[in-house]
Amino acid sequence: MQPINEPFDSLLEKIRNQQILLPDFQRRFVWDKEEKQASLIASVLAKMPIGSVLMLTVKADEYAYRKIGCKTRKRADELGISGEVNALLDGQQRLTVLANAFSNIVFDMAVQASELIQQNSLKRRFFLRLPKYRDANGKRKDEDYFKVGKLMPFEHPTTMEPDFLSDEIVDMIKIIPFKAGDETSYNPFQHNSPISALVDFCTSGEEYLLPLYLIAGSPKNQSHLMSIVERISDSVQLDILQEFDALNEEEKILFVKDILTEYALTSCENIRDRESFKEALAKQGREWENNIIAYLRSCLDDIQLHQLIVNNRRRDRAINIYENLNKGGISLGTFELIMAKYAGVSKENYYDVVLNNMKQVRNYGENVFNDTIRRDDAICGIIKSGEYIATVELGCINMNEDTIAPAYIDAYLNIMSLYAHVHDFDTSKIRLDLIKKNKIMDVSARDLHVYCNDVVEAMDLALFFLQMRCGVRNIKDINYKLMLVVIAYILLNQSYRNNSRTYDYLEAWYWSSIFSGYFNVDQNINAINSIVNLIESFESNYSADWIKNTLAKNMFKANNFSNKDFLLYKTEGMTCPKEFLRDVICQFFLAQTYKGVIDEKINMTPFIKEKLEKHHVIPLGSIVAPRAKLRKGEESKRRDNAYFLNSPINFIYITEDENLAISDSLLSDYVGSINSSAVKNFLGLNCDLDTSTEESCRNVLESRYEHLVGLIERHINLLVPQIN
Repeated sequence: MQPINEPFDSLLEKIRNQQILLPDFQRRFVWDKEEKQASLIASVLAKMPIGSVLMLTVKADEYAYRKIGCKTRKRADELGISGEVNALLDGQQRLTVLANAFSNIVFDMAVQASELIQQNSLKRRFFLRLPKYRDANGKRKDEDYFKVGKLMPFEHPTTMEPDFLSDEIVDMIKIIPFKAGDETSYNPFQHNSPISALVDFCTSGEEYLLPLYLIAGSPKNQSHLMSIVERISDSVQLDILQEFDALNEEEKILFVKDILTEYALTSCENIRDRESFKEALAKQGREWENNIIAYLRSCLDDIQLHQLIVNNRRRDRAINIYENLNKGGISLGTFELIMAKYAGVSKENYYDVVLNNMKQVRNYGENVFNDTIRRDDAICGIIKSGEYIATVELGCINMNEDTIAPAYIDAYLNIMSLYAHVHDFDTSKIRLDLIKKNKIMDVSARDLHVYCNDVVEAMDLALFFLQMRCGVRNIKDINYKLMLVVIAYILLNQSYRNNSRTYDYLEAWYWSSIFSGYFNVDQNINAINSIVNLIESFESNYSADWIKNTLAKNMFKANNFSNKDFLLYKTEGMTCPKEFLRDVICQFFLAQTYKGVIDEKINMTPFIKEKLEKHHVIPLGSIVAPRAKLRKGEESKRRDNAYFLNSPINFIYITEDENLAISDSLLSDYVGSINSSAVKNFLGLNCDLDTSTEESCRNVLESRYEHLVGLIERHINLLVPQIN
């Protein structure tokens, strides 16, 4: 794939002939600031590179589309197109601005202002500001980049590199907004305005204005542009002749030599003679007129806008190119192409279809509940209230903006692809490529429609499971995002969903996968392997062999990840444990439920509404500032991940209010409250909290490690009894 450059007129012709169209991603036009648009136009006129556009060659009937700059989406049959078209994946913003600034094509296709994708941003006309003669030789002399002051022709106008840079001429771009009903000469929706009115408008003000929208397009546009340039040239010639008339004989000689080029001087038989000077000046004026138009045309003919065109068979490559071109930019990915595909067969917006399904209240069977929460009437009341939705509770929808979390969209696409391609859960068909972009894009519009609710429902149940069983309170807190894919795909199987043992096995798989480091490498491969092995385990009367022999026996043994010496900071010159392990350990304790650290009336559960914070069981200031308030003693160590008390083993969730109260207490008071209450048990302390020395702190940390490992092992043995 090689970048393609072609004259702007060719691009416009493809846009006009509907060979370049925008797939209906429902993305809005965001380059709405005049400064942003003017900067792009200035770069074109300075012959600077202006980036690239990315297009995917597709079958016309595969998507629904919008014309460039227009808002109504139409299917191929409505557009009257067939064969192949180029779907614009990246470059909508710049291509729309360029078409709007240098031609009338956007307005011609829209027909009326209400059809523009964003009226306020597109009802604009772009002009090049040129100084009048006096200013070009006076206060704006340094800005006379187009040599109006002397009508000095460019040398080699079509091939020259300009003397100015884009930031030097950006102020010369004048943007004039219009209203649809305006009777102005530059309103594209007013077709009865004579060209003479536009010529007068562009030449009768305090500065000359050159309509940039006449540079490209029809011969008629070229003719109109030449009429304006000729009027400018004639006006400057009159100003020059007026100044000539006011000079004495000697001054006239110097003046003429200053104005005329060497070539023009040769045709001036008598430089003191007004008619002779006028004739030579007129010839120079004609040359300047042709040259400035030739230069402006060359800016578009040689426009440095690279086109990257990818064949439909490599849609995955097209998306990957986009992602690399737009780091931190407007998000475009597989889901947008899926939306466009769905729009090809339905008038519904697929984003809205998914979003509306996500908001549905669903029933959660008690086979998902763990024993502790099953006995908690308050939590059960919340879950069964008819208002609880796990998908909403875990932050998968931004309720203020009514948008879907990107992590949810990624998981949805993977699950949809797996379910569409392997609807019967045949493990021989479940392969890694099913969660790759090409296979996702192969999902038919029919399957997208038929399976949407099933996938969203399974994801909702999976999210409920993750909150109930794994202490996850937000989708962003799922470190290995493909774990959601594994769980949801499994739960699409009604037989597995209705069996309470499924949830015990999934929980055992979840904790043992994390603490064995199974997902720390090759996450994609191990997600697919997990699906295959879990299904085969379920089909083998819920055999625990795979969980036992592959995962559980390797918990807390993964070198430089979860092994004991690594987590307790006993390894010299080691890297630091991954920060997400702090959350996972906190989530494990939260799923088991416990009371508040200093307020035993607080029930710490995955469904608690208060804001939670990660709390150091052994305070960071224990050694560095034992007599200070905890907050002050912790300041110097909080960001030092290499400090042993920042080990993941040393964390537990507490409420924000409790954390604030503890931070304002003395270390001695905190230690006393821990050692004199039942809190010590759920904090995993098999000994008193002794923080007097580094050695004692390390001993407490090791005690907590042994408690945690034992707790997790016993918990998994309860979930899957076959594990010994």
